[in-house]
Amino acid sequence: MQAAVELFAEREYGDVRLDDVAQRVGVAPSLLYHYFPGRTRELHLEAVRLACRQGIAMLNVDASSPSARRQATNFATYIDQILDRVPVYILISRARASANPDVQAALADARREFVSRVALNNLGTSDPTPATALAIGSYLEFVDAACRQWQMSQQISRDELASLLARALTGVIAAADAG
Repeated sequence: MQAAVELFAEREYGDVRLDDVAQRVGVAPSLLYHYFPGRTRELHLEAVRLACRQGIAMLNVDASSPSARRQATNFATYIDQILDRVPVYILISRARASANPDVQAALADARREFVSRVALNNLGTSDPTPATALAIGSYLEFVDAACRQWQMSQQISRDELASLLARALTGVIAAADAG
């Protein structure tokens, strides 16, 4: 499945075939056709699900680690994913444009889990209020946009970008809680 994540990150959806994945991993195409009777559509969905799990797994939610360290590590990891154009990030970004409702459902599930983990790290609960969940989810879109804009202009240092994003998260959560 990792090969499928990488291929869907490297190429547009319509340019990936099961035969391409089979060739990359060195198996007979018939094996993939057996496991993915829905062909590319089904393979793409499973690749998106894997990418989502991998993205979520990158978040440090270890309560034994100091909150400030978890936050710094998580920001650095997330920024690296965006700026380094890591396949997991690329595939998830591309999948947002998918018309497949199953792909959209997988992304929504992943977003909820991501929001839950951000809330756990910053609020001590994995079950934020609806307003806070909305604020954190929207904040994640802001992070993506800010990183892309920073990558083009680099008017501040990378450390300043991380600090800005940390302060913005604190402000977003405070605003949601004040509502």
